[in-house]
Amino acid sequence: MNTKIAIGVVAAVLLLVLMLPFVLNSLRAPAPEPEPAVVAPAPPPPPPPPEAAAETREIPDFPVLYSPPPRTPAQYETRQSQSSGPALTAETLVGTAWEAPSPYGPVTIELGPNGQAVAHHSMVGSVTGNWSVHGSKVRASVSFMGQSMSMDADIKGNNLQVQGRSLRKLR
Repeated sequence: MNTKIAIGVVAAVLLLVLMLPFVLNSLRAPAPEPEPAVVAPAPPPPPPPPEAAAETREIPDFPVLYSPPPRTPAQYETRQSQSSGPALTAETLVGTAWEAPSPYGPVTIELGPNGQAVAHHSMVGSVTGNWSVHGSKVRASVSFMGQSMSMDADIKGNNLQVQGRSLRKLR
């Protein structure tokens, strides 16, 4: 069989298959119009109120005074005051954990005994390091993959602050 004839037959069959829905749609009888639904007549309007019952009461023209209830802080807004608990020292810092911001997400720093510290980060895992207190300054440092990183914090009452921002105490 000639290839030109085979291609022509395939093209003709394809054309018929593609045109079949249009031809059948045009030959189909139009759908009957739906009959309009029967609507019940509207109920009559209610009768007007009797004249005797329509007496008007005069309302005194006093100003309405309103004061909102006192605002109590929500649970997530409550903060520990500076005076709650003892001031932080080298002895009271042992066993505490703090969350510090970093460019790569929060870092949890646990201050252990004998100046040992453990830093936890979601991308790095746990890294051991050291910490020390000098007056009102706390320094925590770790070495990871040949790089040393340190954080200096100021003791402000029972909080630690880095660059003026309080660290979140976890325990």
